[in-house]
Amino acid sequence: MLKSVSYGIVGGGLSGTLLCIYLMKYTKKPLELFLFEKQQEQLHKGVAYSSELPYQLLNVPVKGMSLFEDDALHFYAWLKIQNIDITPDDFVSRKLFGEYLTYYLEKTVLETKIHQLHIVNDEVVDIEKQGKKQFIFCKNRDKIEVSKVFLCTGNFPASHLRGFSHEVLTNSNYVSNPWNGENLSKIKPHDTLLVIGTGLTMVDQVMSITKHTNFRGNIIALSRRGLLPLPHGDAPIFHLLPTIDFTKVSFFELYQFIKNEVKRAESQGLNYRCVMECIRPHLDSIWKNLSISDKKQFINHFKPYWEVHRHRIPASSADYLKQLQEKGILELIAGRILSADITNDKFEVKITPKGKSETFTLKTDWIIYCTGSQLNYKSINSPLYKSLINKGYLTSAAFDFGLNTADIGFGIDSNGIISNDLILIGPTAKGNNFWEITALKEIRQQIRTIVHQIT
Repeated sequence: MLKSVSYGIVGGGLSGTLLCIYLMKYTKKPLELFLFEKQQEQLHKGVAYSSELPYQLLNVPVKGMSLFEDDALHFYAWLKIQNIDITPDDFVSRKLFGEYLTYYLEKTVLETKIHQLHIVNDEVVDIEKQGKKQFIFCKNRDKIEVSKVFLCTGNFPASHLRGFSHEVLTNSNYVSNPWNGENLSKIKPHDTLLVIGTGLTMVDQVMSITKHTNFRGNIIALSRRGLLPLPHGDAPIFHLLPTIDFTKVSFFELYQFIKNEVKRAESQGLNYRCVMECIRPHLDSIWKNLSISDKKQFINHFKPYWEVHRHRIPASSADYLKQLQEKGILELIAGRILSADITNDKFEVKITPKGKSETFTLKTDWIIYCTGSQLNYKSINSPLYKSLINKGYLTSAAFDFGLNTADIGFGIDSNGIISNDLILIGPTAKGNNFWEITALKEIRQQIRTIVHQIT
């Protein structure tokens, strides 16, 4: 009988759960898997799919949410078995996808005859390498020995903005974790809310607040450019002109190329969406081959516009936001926050609108922080990552934009040595090598490649 190989998987959300499924389905040698997740309520769902609210919808239609690349309607087939009347083009709740993910992990565990899966409900605080062995240290239990560690910790919340007073940051009406559902019940019907950020998280929060409660107050959503995610729409087949090498392109050349291709698409009666869909498969290749200065330009000038095009929302959600704007409940502001303080139990936030020099003060009852994820791992409040970086097991990418990885997600240490026993999966891999690694499609592809390579 073959001796089993032990792997540690840190993070029990989408990336960690899907990795477990693929390892057990496609690995012939016996595996002993340890899946670590410190928050029981997020096990097999993560933050994104643990919501119990039925109107928090996936941002991708059913046909794009299969766990398996070679079976595009796998999720759709599961929904039909649950007697849910939908089409492959419909958008369903995040809750349903979380149930689907959990179901197939449990099904895979029951069907396996050679693998073992141990769920460890604890926080991983350190990893120690000793030759070919890895020791995982948890907060409340003894160390566990494995041969490889997969970091699947997902997205970390962004750091606080500068200029926020201590009184603001410690006030119960300052919501730094927008996924804490307890706050919804505390918001009064006529309160004023400032939501910092205008992306997908803001959309979820606005829909939760206005649909979950009898809210009739005001919501001001603010970001540097004030851009809302665009709605999904048809993306007809379009072929890019073969006039550019994505492995050698500069930022300026890329900008000009996309601009020209959008014009060409429009001349054919098409729209920008088909160009964006064509660019998407090349994005990691573009990103990893840009110079440091071009990467900085990419982040500053291209990222905000790419994200509103790329990370779209259901048309029904876009229509709902438009209705809120027409009713005067939702207002979008493009600008920067200079400072925030508290006077007479109200937040006073100083804002400079985009393109203007004068400031104004906004008085609000709540501040809800929805600015996306933190990619500077030196600033993340995590004993695990602080230790990994201090030991030199992992290194920060240029200008602290994520972490350095090689090939398909292998960590790179402070000596520039590639580690094939410390592997970064999904959003954790974002950095020098990966740009587009937050959606199911890219995570699924990375996991499939890694499992094929190591088995």
